[in-house]
Amino acid sequence: MSEELKVINDRLRDRFGTDIHGRVNWRVVWSETEFEKRLGYYPIGNTRILSEKAEVREVRKYSYIRDRHILERRIDMLPTAELPEASMVGYSYEPLYVFEDKRGNMLPVRWHPIEVFVRVALEGPKAFFTARTEQIERDKFEREDIEYFEALLEDNSPYLATMLHNKEAVFMDSQKRMKKDGE
Repeated sequence: MSEELKVINDRLRDRFGTDIHGRVNWRVVWSETEFEKRLGYYPIGNTRILSEKAEVREVRKYSYIRDRHILERRIDMLPTAELPEASMVGYSYEPLYVFEDKRGNMLPVRWHPIEVFVRVALEGPKAFFTARTEQIERDKFEREDIEYFEALLEDNSPYLATMLHNKEAVFMDSQKRMKKDGE
């Protein structure tokens, strides 16, 4: 595992947690290193007669994805015959996102898109984007307020600005009043 991928997986563990057994809830893996035991029908021998036998074999987990990073989510599983090993331990990691573009080109593994995918999966798209939009609006209003008061102090009252800067004056919010004892 590359150093960058280790940092991202550590961040996923720290921000999005583990289960009570310490297994991470989210991880990024390389498609070629993931295997699972799967029940299937597999050909018998090298004969010309087509025959199959049902058995459990260790197979590539992502036989349909080649040389890509994958964001996976741990899910609890009920027992199934198809995935006996995952059923025995009670969980499996399932893919949420493959790091490739619509043309099949590999995309770099970056923290911000991973965080967006995980938060949307946890909170739902509407809640995530509503919270994100509200934060952007709050930041915008705060930035506008700061710019307004800086301009006000610099343009209209350079004397007051100098006094505030030199700690010779204080700003008191007229909306907040101190209460006397007994009120």
